[in-house]
Amino acid sequence: MKGASSESLCDAETLLRQIMARNKDSMMKMSYMQLQNKELANIAVSNIFMVVYKRLYKYPGIEKKKAWIYAIAVKEWRRQSRRKAFGMKPLILTQRR
Repeated sequence: MKGASSESLCDAETLLRQIMARNKDSMMKMSYMQLQNKELANIAVSNIFMVVYKRLYKYPGIEKKKAWIYAIAVKEWRRQSRRKAFGMKPLILTQRR
């Protein structure tokens, strides 16, 4: 997060851990159902939570909104499905420019 103090980064990391604890299992199950591949599902879940972390500061109080997280997930599932359909390697968030 740009320009964030170390205290706010710790808060964001704590918040992300809470969000992941609440949603990781359901995200993993849904990702596997959508992608039919365990490796792709793991990558997708990692990417989903990376996007959630990057956008936490934009939407205060959003951590309890599953719809927001699932909207991010749907976009990620589509992205990974398209890459798979075209025979491309899975896109890992840290590889993006």
